[in-house]
Amino acid sequence: LLLNMEFIPREQEINEIRRQKWLSVHQRSRMLLIYGRRLTGKKSAVLEALKGAPVLLFHISGKAWPLQMKEFAGVVKSQLNQELPEGVQTLSSLFEFLLSSVGKDLSVVIDGFDELQKLDIGEYAAFARVWNAYRTHTHVNVVLCMNSHSMPDDLFLWESSPMRNCLDSYFRMNPLTVRQFKDTVLSYYKDAGPLD
Repeated sequence: LLLNMEFIPREQEINEIRRQKWLSVHQRSRMLLIYGRRLTGKKSAVLEALKGAPVLLFHISGKAWPLQMKEFAGVVKSQLNQELPEGVQTLSSLFEFLLSSVGKDLSVVIDGFDELQKLDIGEYAAFARVWNAYRTHTHVNVVLCMNSHSMPDDLFLWESSPMRNCLDSYFRMNPLTVRQFKDTVLSYYKDAGPLD
């Protein structure tokens, strides 16, 4: 969460994001899911935790897939100075390209991962196949952000889930409590009263 463009710390969540990043560099690739209501600070917490490290941020917005891939190609070009090969036309093929061609110390953040369901539900299974093929011998930190009130069990936890056994860690990002808001306001405005 930002107030006057300063990050309001969420120590527990940031520590978990940093822990997964460390494990991805020193052990093997890791996949972390952060879910919660919209506007709870998921992406801000991720970017704060990974500040100073190379990050590729992809946002799935529900646009037509060719337009979405054009945006993703722009992210890869600007951040990695690489062109996407012609055959990279889906999220899973982009993911495979990144896992197979990028070295250590890269974080791939996919914001709006739940929006993929509206575009192509089969893409989740393809994404999982790529992940399972590369996860043990690569060192990429993958963070998935989803706007969901509850854990998307049908995607990750059920026996028939397309991404079963893909996650290394997950947590729910809850909205700030009234106490957290109050403490934040008081830290910026010492003279604030009860109605502030």
